[in-house]
Amino acid sequence: LIEGYAEKYNTNKAQLEKTVEFLDKLDNDIEFRTQIVTDRGYLFEYFYVNSDLDQTLYNRLRNHPQFGEWLVQDLAPINEVIAIYRKQLADYPTETPVEFFRDQLAQFKAKQQRVAEARMLMGLYRSDVELAPSQSYDSAFFSEVTPRVLLYIADYSRADRLDFAIEAWNEVLATYPTDDAAIVSYMRLADVSNQRGDKPSALNYLEAIQAQFPGTPKLPGVILRQGELLSSMGRGEEAREKYQYILRVPDWRGLVHARALFQTGEAYMAESKYAEAHGFFERTFLGYSQFSEWCARAYLADAEALLGMGAKADAIATLTEANETLAEAAPAALFDAIQAKLQELQPSVAPSPQS
Repeated sequence: LIEGYAEKYNTNKAQLEKTVEFLDKLDNDIEFRTQIVTDRGYLFEYFYVNSDLDQTLYNRLRNHPQFGEWLVQDLAPINEVIAIYRKQLADYPTETPVEFFRDQLAQFKAKQQRVAEARMLMGLYRSDVELAPSQSYDSAFFSEVTPRVLLYIADYSRADRLDFAIEAWNEVLATYPTDDAAIVSYMRLADVSNQRGDKPSALNYLEAIQAQFPGTPKLPGVILRQGELLSSMGRGEEAREKYQYILRVPDWRGLVHARALFQTGEAYMAESKYAEAHGFFERTFLGYSQFSEWCARAYLADAEALLGMGAKADAIATLTEANETLAEAAPAALFDAIQAKLQELQPSVAPSPQS
């Protein structure tokens, strides 16, 4: 609860503010209101593009018995839906998590309540405020705290006391093997192992997650990471098997499938199999153009694959298409990279400014 409060306060507030802005526009802009209430395709597209809105509002509007063209004249029939969001925003707590945790921390420090102090420090840490504890953490303290606090202690200690952080993560695995905190511990240990150059151990930690937590929502990300490690170990065929597993799961369609296609292309590129890589990069930007970051990455990678095939003209055409279609959508750094590569291949063409 403490971590959730710390991490979701600003996110939830921003979502409420954006949703109320949408409702204000619906109330005040007659042309916009007409499009929303008379064209369900436009309604779907608007919510799809504006993912920072409360997405549950889409179904509340679409399924409301009074949602229809008559709302162009008067929104009163759906006032109960609109009022919910306005009230939630008006009643949103003014005390931020940081203010709350700081106040509670001072009280618990004064009472020398070490466990409660650690919980408040965890809340501050998850709010990007890092403070030192009154007493340095040690392994004797592990038995007094929850698995989530153990994760905080490990994360807090990682920069300066990595071996102690590893001890804390292993404590989670030993004492709370079925808790979701164990998933995080496995992922952290995999990351540290990889940084130390021990890729086989990193892979073993990730495979333990898949074996012990087959239903976790984190599983697609874990399998993608397995594929990256396998590819970096020169085991490209095994990496591609991981990605194919992802692509066979219909429930993971969307961003996860886009990444699996892209990383399949990367696995082929690592083996200089440019034609195969080209096919997967092309499938990424053609099939998942809504994910602008991965679309841009795929265009760039496809240009490299085409160059590897000796098809410079096709690489230029691919980058030109990316330059035209992603100007307003791609992250600035990726769009700049697209323009720079196009300029490198076709120096006589001046780059167009990003809108």
